[in-house]
Amino acid sequence: MKELPVRYPEQDDNLNLMVERELSIIATHNLASDFLLHKDLVIWAQNQKIPIDSICRYSPSSLINYILGITSVDPISFGLHFESFWNPLRKKSPTVMIDVGYSWREAVINHLEELYGVDNVAVGTNSKSSSEKGCCNDSLSKLAIRPEVIRTSQLAVVVSMPGTMELRPRYKNAESTHGEVQLTEAQAIDLGASIVIITESEVLARLATIVQRLNDYGMKINLDTIPLVDERTMQLFRECNTEGVLLFEEANLKRLLVEICPNSFEDLMLIYTVCYPGMQAFIPDIALAKKTMIIPTHGCLEFDAILSNSYGQMIYKEQAVQILHDVFGFGFDMSYVISRSLSGRITPNKKKVIEEFKMNAKNKGIDHKVWLGLLNYIEGRTNYTFSKAVMAASVKIAWNSAFLKAHYPEAYSDCNSFT
Repeated sequence: MKELPVRYPEQDDNLNLMVERELSIIATHNLASDFLLHKDLVIWAQNQKIPIDSICRYSPSSLINYILGITSVDPISFGLHFESFWNPLRKKSPTVMIDVGYSWREAVINHLEELYGVDNVAVGTNSKSSSEKGCCNDSLSKLAIRPEVIRTSQLAVVVSMPGTMELRPRYKNAESTHGEVQLTEAQAIDLGASIVIITESEVLARLATIVQRLNDYGMKINLDTIPLVDERTMQLFRECNTEGVLLFEEANLKRLLVEICPNSFEDLMLIYTVCYPGMQAFIPDIALAKKTMIIPTHGCLEFDAILSNSYGQMIYKEQAVQILHDVFGFGFDMSYVISRSLSGRITPNKKKVIEEFKMNAKNKGIDHKVWLGLLNYIEGRTNYTFSKAVMAASVKIAWNSAFLKAHYPEAYSDCNSFT
């Protein structure tokens, strides 16, 4: 891939194997058109100076998404798995949620209609939103699609966030609106449609405006080159000097900055995650473990190593999957299915799952009492975990904002006041 050296100037065999593996899955399941659609959309938006990124859902989990520029989050740095973005066992086309600067969604949708033809683009609204960080749920209220378009299966579907856009006519003249049928998102996917969820992000727009004004001052800012290890930036967070820092201006986050005292980007992700409802109960244990560096253990070295960055607490969905893979020996694809079943999202044969746990634990020499305790822990905590991919993408916006404030304080203050 010609884009690979841009993201990874230094490559090794492990990286190349990961790239080849994703490309093989993409080719085997005929997903190339989905990735190219998303890539072309990002390139067009960038050329139009439209702020764009893929923050929500699981787009950052794909190495190919990162290499193509669809997301700005490096999945290798955060231990993200391709199967969380697309799992062959689920047999469902990948859905990418594209975030654009505030007020730019209409322009993006119009571009897609011009590019693919208005008869090949359906615009719908979500019937409900997910509880996870305001991201969209998989179901749609309506998609108006003509039968002849369905037969050709040449469909690109654009989805908007709830309450932001009603189902609008897809056709430019009255004659072409006759004979439409209504499809759900799942039905559209079965027909081979590409799903693009376009959301408007105020923080993305604010950051883009700040960067543009700093560049107007001659600063030459490139967000892709901002390092995620920088002591001056981290000091801002430790001192709770986050006025004007995107996403970290709220009082509850400032309180957590004092309580947990971050030393790394991973710490900031942890703080941002546990501030959400249902997660506050874990704060005292995390703060104590961070302060004393006495991290809770669970009788299994591999298990404890996976939870070490979150001070012995299972906070992310990806940690549950990593445990199922590393400790119990399941493949990543099956690990995601089991993780979802333990959270109650899907319900495969529970007895069969436990038998597989038992067999895999026995093959790896894990004591019966230990593996049963680990299984109960995972099952009890899965509903209280969040996507690390989403957290990484969100906190990266905050980090970039804080970096600019730390290194260009006066200019940043002027630009932030303007936004």
